[in-house]
Amino acid sequence: GGAGIGTGLNCDVNEIAITKSNIIAKAPADGEEGGAGIGSGRAGSVGTIKITNCPSVEAVGGPHSAGIGCGGHHTLVTTILTTKCGPIVLTANNPDYKVKAFGGNKAAGIGTGLGGKFKGKTKDGNSIVIDGYSVDASGGYGGAGIGGGANGSGGRGADSNSILIKGKGVINANGGEGAAGIGGGNGGNITKKGKINIQCKQDKPMEIVARGGTNSAGIGGGKDQSSCEIVIKGHPRKRELLKIRAFASSAGNRINDAAAIGSGQDDAGNITIKDATVYADAPYAGADIGSGSLKGRPGKIHSITIDNSTIAARGSNKIAAGIGAGHGGSIDRIKISNSTYKGNSIGTS
Repeated sequence: GGAGIGTGLNCDVNEIAITKSNIIAKAPADGEEGGAGIGSGRAGSVGTIKITNCPSVEAVGGPHSAGIGCGGHHTLVTTILTTKCGPIVLTANNPDYKVKAFGGNKAAGIGTGLGGKFKGKTKDGNSIVIDGYSVDASGGYGGAGIGGGANGSGGRGADSNSILIKGKGVINANGGEGAAGIGGGNGGNITKKGKINIQCKQDKPMEIVARGGTNSAGIGGGKDQSSCEIVIKGHPRKRELLKIRAFASSAGNRINDAAAIGSGQDDAGNITIKDATVYADAPYAGADIGSGSLKGRPGKIHSITIDNSTIAARGSNKIAAGIGAGHGGSIDRIKISNSTYKGNSIGTS
């Protein structure tokens, strides 16, 4: 039940700091055992994880445990127990430096394990910070690529409070079944007070490709889940430097109820896109950018603001808006200025 780098079964660690090193850390993969690749062992909690200027990092979590983050619990005990994860901070000054992180079953690639939750934040209020690295992160079944793991059988959910991605490089984030590429796991919200914040304000390109699992957002909420505020901001004079591609239900399920950027079948927080180039693809009932649509509880969203950006929203077989609310949902305000848009309708359906 031990981590690749961290602690053993049922043990906690206050801090892990790795600097200027090449790392391959893999937790045991047999049975129900196995901790995080880098973090705590199964049923253990971890404080701050800092990985700084490491040219190459590969972290693979065991069953129910994150690639980088906290270990998880066995499915049957997540109703009464939960593991905790402090802030995860990945910082590099070279976009050729790369982090690969793969979560075990029901765990995030970078984030929490099964039933885990974030506790403690950076001074800027973030649970996960990725600054300057190129990243390839994939969640196991039910786990986000970057964000929350699954909540297990009746568990508490794996909340991801705030995620900040900035700098330069290429980010590939793939959610497992029912989980967002960047955001919530299956049954685990991003808390409404949190934020997903993507920034690229310097003269260096950044590209993000985020793919959600079935009925899950590329960026935002997992299956049946709401999403927090999402802010995407690039260079004020070079919108082409920040490129975002977000896909809902990338597992091939074309009957989808999640937004590509926004919620997974529920209410969405406000969305702001400024100085960026964005492609969003949510087939069927979820808006490409906006809220998802859950039968009997269609998603609502207050505000979408797009400024100085190029947007393509091209979900196929759609019964929802390209920008706005999911099928049957509602939106209070949409503001688009100085931008180019090509896609489905704007508003509601």
